[in-house]
Amino acid sequence: MMRRGIFFMLMFACVVGLTACQPAVMFTPVATLDPACDQSGVVVSDEAPSAANLLPIRMQVYLPPCYVSQPERSYPVFYLLHARGSSYTSWNANGAFEVADRLIREGRLPPFLLVTPGLVEGDRQVNFMLEDVLPYVESRYRVIGDRQHRAIGGGSLGAVFSARFALQHPDLVSSVACFGGAAVNGEQEVLRGWIAAIPHDQRPRLLVDIGQEDTMLFSGQILLDLLDEFDYPFRFNSEPGGHTYLYWVGNLDDFAFEWIAEDWR
Repeated sequence: MMRRGIFFMLMFACVVGLTACQPAVMFTPVATLDPACDQSGVVVSDEAPSAANLLPIRMQVYLPPCYVSQPERSYPVFYLLHARGSSYTSWNANGAFEVADRLIREGRLPPFLLVTPGLVEGDRQVNFMLEDVLPYVESRYRVIGDRQHRAIGGGSLGAVFSARFALQHPDLVSSVACFGGAAVNGEQEVLRGWIAAIPHDQRPRLLVDIGQEDTMLFSGQILLDLLDEFDYPFRFNSEPGGHTYLYWVGNLDDFAFEWIAEDWR
């Protein structure tokens, strides 16, 4: 288990806060974990202020091993949205951060930041990601602020929002991973317009993963049918499992994290 004691939480929160106040500098991207690093990653809680929302957007942020002790380095970032009926802590509570930390320490993944922001009411999530979450994270943490090193994904409703974000803003993310959902019936024409407008050289890589017993399997099929219309390449995965974090996190471990990281090596 990763250590998340109060002392470590306070230490990392303070260092992150100080880092945000420093002048902009050029950071060195990290392809692999430094062999000399013998630390585990740390999870911190944070809030992104929002001018349009009554409350700040709460989030958890996984910081990879030696994030603080190697301040000259910068990292890719993966934004992972939660399902309706759960919260910004649910991915962590179900082991996603533990999986990321283990795979990084095993050398299977390059070090990266994993950010799980809360969802907002209604269909405004895409705007809040664009206007509040991304600018806040990229000003406060040492992430590489370009398309290649930025990915998004989510579960259920979080998957729907992730697909919407990637298809509306393909210049901002290189990959999108949809678990337990991908689209809402009735929005096919809107999705069709977004897909048609994406230049071929800016198409985000797209993964849809829905369990065979998931009652939302049709949600993924809506998007996949549209992608087929445009000869848009994608990866689809469906194995025994339901509409649960257990299934989604299991596949983060088995292949999805490594699929996301293909652009980061």
